[in-house]
Amino acid sequence: MGDLINAIPKKERLRCDEAARIIDCDVDHVYDLIQDGSLDAIDIRGKGASRALYRVYTASVRRFLDSRRVGAELPGSCRR
Repeated sequence: MGDLINAIPKKERLRCDEAARIIDCDVDHVYDLIQDGSLDAIDIRGKGASRALYRVYTASVRRFLDSRRVGAELPGSCRR
């Protein structure tokens, strides 16, 4: 997972397709994660637009991946 997190772009916000590629899921799942509050995003759609146009915060993707970690621990960490 460390390689995955290190591969996250350095920009502040990601398009939903970019977030999906990093999380390794479908774009529709990213929309679901935004709707259920698992990912923080902003809606940048213009006036009169009927569809949401989200940008997902990169830090939110990092937190999401960290919160879903299971199994082996990272070197130097300890579980209590």
